[in-house]
Amino acid sequence: MMWIYVSEKRASFYRAAFCAEGRYGEDELELFEAIACLRGILLFRANNLPIRHDTISRLKSIVTTNQYLHGKLL
Repeated sequence: MMWIYVSEKRASFYRAAFCAEGRYGEDELELFEAIACLRGILLFRANNLPIRHDTISRLKSIVTTNQYLHGKLL
């Protein structure tokens, strides 16, 4: 959700901090990111997701770069 609502740079920093603590690996975070993105898509379809001018493009960016998601979700 950080990637959707803040800059990609800040989201990357947040993700790197999570990985640096050693609690989560990159694969686990990518899977969690996929689940969070699916939740965001479902909320968007139910009109319960706050929409900004770039929300859809950010969701598309996540969908296309995440190995667990398919580009036809949006």
